[in-house]
Amino acid sequence: MSKTVKIYGRTFTISGGEGDDYYRHIPDGGDITDSVMAAIQPHVKPDAVCLDVGANIGLYSLGLSALAPKGKVYAFEPSPSAYGHLRSNLAVNKATNVDACNLAVGESTGTVHFHDFSFFSAGSFSSDEGSLLSSESYGSQSFEAATTTLDEFVADRKLDRVDFVKVDVEGAELSVLAGAEKTLATYRPATVLEFNTFGFTIHQSVLPQVALARIKDVFPHVFVMDRVDGALCRLETPHEIYEFLYDNGIHGPADNMLCTFDDLPVTRRYSHLTAVINAPYRGAAALAEAEAMRRTVSWRLTAPLREARTRLDPVITKAQALKRVLKG
Repeated sequence: MSKTVKIYGRTFTISGGEGDDYYRHIPDGGDITDSVMAAIQPHVKPDAVCLDVGANIGLYSLGLSALAPKGKVYAFEPSPSAYGHLRSNLAVNKATNVDACNLAVGESTGTVHFHDFSFFSAGSFSSDEGSLLSSESYGSQSFEAATTTLDEFVADRKLDRVDFVKVDVEGAELSVLAGAEKTLATYRPATVLEFNTFGFTIHQSVLPQVALARIKDVFPHVFVMDRVDGALCRLETPHEIYEFLYDNGIHGPADNMLCTFDDLPVTRRYSHLTAVINAPYRGAAALAEAEAMRRTVSWRLTAPLREARTRLDPVITKAQALKRVLKG
């Protein structure tokens, strides 16, 4: 069953899997211009050439299509089911300036081991073969997905510009960057990256501080998007970096970053204290953010750990109290 949504004030008709939580929670008739879309808007010109890596069913691709009516969008999605809906959504909405590519994107061409989720299409991801966590543990369908690099794709398509890149690949963002070194250095596009601590550590065995260091090696300027309104915060000093890693790790599962080669007129700086002070006044937005977090694959997969912690916390508290008494 299709739905009608608004993105950047435009009305689109979309479809998705009936058993897909991601699609099921999209409000029929609602405005789904989220905080990331709000942050993207000033950085996509009408003639922009955009790369949407991890397009899923195409909501961001449709948004980019609307922002760049005289430009071009290349949407990459390896999941067969999501790719089918992506193509359908582009066709129904006559988004003729978008090319859908049934490919994964990484640091080399060939194939990659890919996990596909029928119950949450936005959570599909690639992983190394031989991981302790298998398809059985994830509850996924796995297959070998054809993969390309952005450098090879840009060369094959003979693109003479790339203005904007969005990468949301559930922890494999560093692989995408590694395969895009020439493209990034040559065209210096504004780039949106998802920073997902769970994805980095569980899917790719990469520590979040290593991931952030790599991102900052590539991009001179990194800005974190406010989860509610998309406002940008500078991420520069060691203290700001620590606070961000703490917040993302503790209050995850994911944040989004705008990474640029040219500085932006942003004065707000990342601050854990500001986030804590403002949190009680966010009301419905904070509840919506929490509900979105509970719908993610990472939240589902870590449920047993949270349940174990719930059982252990009273025991730990009693042990700590007894230790203090004995010391006293």
